[in-house]
Amino acid sequence: MLKIRLGKLYILSNIAGRRNSRSASVFFHFFFAATLPSGGASKYYLYPLAYCTFTLVEILFFTIATMVPAFIDGDIQGVVCKTLKTFTDARGWLTEVFRSDEWPSELHPTMVYISETLPGVARGPHEHKDQTDYFAFIGPGNFLLYLWDARPQSPTFGHRLKLPAGQDNKQVVIVPPGVVHAYQNVGSIPGWVFNGPNRLYAGEGRREPVDEIRHEKDANSPYLID
Repeated sequence: MLKIRLGKLYILSNIAGRRNSRSASVFFHFFFAATLPSGGASKYYLYPLAYCTFTLVEILFFTIATMVPAFIDGDIQGVVCKTLKTFTDARGWLTEVFRSDEWPSELHPTMVYISETLPGVARGPHEHKDQTDYFAFIGPGNFLLYLWDARPQSPTFGHRLKLPAGQDNKQVVIVPPGVVHAYQNVGSIPGWVFNGPNRLYAGEGRREPVDEIRHEKDANSPYLID
């Protein structure tokens, strides 16, 4: 239990720290300086002592936190995985990717796109603040999908879910906002992924900020593809 809690604390600190860690460090050191008595010998002895003490505590906390797993494997609230049925006859096969009577209206796609990913290549990890993704992995190609619950208020915060999906395991996966996601082509051929998000990319007429937080280039990201 202690390890899990430390891991969750590390996730929280990493989520906040990767965006503004320098400002946070400056703030806390300034807080120590501002609360110390001024004048006399205190400014020569107390501030350096408090500064060093805080720095050592900070280093110790992050060292302990990074020694335990940041995420544990488990289900994620709001993520829906549905195995698609394939209807086969002499002509080939057919799979229903979306039906409006199966999903609430707030999850209905506002646009549709298909991407191709080369063998061994990963897309993500990234997340959305407002957008829900409606992924369909039907082939060609096979993928390993990674999901991390980065929502502090979620009962499954700190959970990671890995799911094989593609031509050998046709799946629809609904990914809600705040769930970091990535997928990697683990097959030997280029793979296709369908997505029908419930928000337009860059908004109406492509005039709004893109709802996407990218973690791919963050060297300190806890969202690791193994």
